[in-house]
Amino acid sequence: MSSLAMVRLQLRALELKLGVERGGFCFWLFVFNCLASLVLVCVLVGLVHWIFFILAAIGATGVIAFVDVVKIWNKVVAD
Repeated sequence: MSSLAMVRLQLRALELKLGVERGGFCFWLFVFNCLASLVLVCVLVGLVHWIFFILAAIGATGVIAFVDVVKIWNKVVAD
């Protein structure tokens, strides 16, 4: 069974299970709901990535500003 036939079969099973006709109002509402959920998930993932980016930038700036790497390196090399 090809993947396209499998998708058609799954779509038909969904239609029967939910009582939704393709092209009807409920079908398009279902499609819109799926797309809106996908967009919401993508926006939230992007937001989480930006928060992690900002935290990493703050952490790197803190390390650069407050950690004396030269002193640490000299201790490591001297021992």
